Amino acid sequence: MELNENILATFCDSFDDYLISNNLTMKRADTVAYRWLSITSNELLTNISIFKRFALNKLLKRDGHVKMLDTNQALILRISENSNDISYIAPLSPINIAETFSNKDEYNKVVVELTDLFSQWVKKDQYDNIRSVIADYWEKHFGITDFELKVTYTAKRNLLGFSVKTNLRNKKNIKKYYRYAKALFPKSTYNLNIDKSNQILNFEISTYDESDIY
Repeated sequence: MELNENILATFCDSFDDYLISNNLTMKRADTVAYRWLSITSNELLTNISIFKRFALNKLLKRDGHVKMLDTNQALILRISENSNDISYIAPLSPINIAETFSNKDEYNKVVVELTDLFSQWVKKDQYDNIRSVIADYWEKHFGITDFELKVTYTAKRNLLGFSVKTNLRNKKNIKKYYRYAKALFPKSTYNLNIDKSNQILNFEISTYDESDIY
């Protein structure tokens, strides 16, 4: 869970500023009355009371999101500058941001533009930072620094993926590596695919609620 949390934190970090800077519709919606905030649910949950959590769950349910506020989610919030109240909360995705706009004529255009920005964010702007998080984790838990690492992202399928290819020659070390990997990455958190012949671990992580795939 530690790796998932750190990847999502990197994914959310300053993402709201990036979207506002690069999308005219979001920039117009970021007024003196309201502001956007991309945040992980872990960070949000550590800073709100149980009563506030209950209220946010009601807000999520009202807006049609099946899952309640839980750990390891990427979220988008719209916050009132005057009262600091959260007027909108949803899993962080292009479609959920676009749904906050009243101008339905812009909806499809905004979804397409935001989908492209989501991809650029992972594949370009935050690529090195996400790689660094994964590399640090591999060194910390496996003691391995010599490996090939690739990061991918598919906005329309809400999946951030990465693959780690090692070059271990000792059979005992290889067995220990895979046994430890399976223990560290539970199926409930990661979709893990193992190619033992080439010593490749392939992962997929959902960056927002799967009910929002479009």
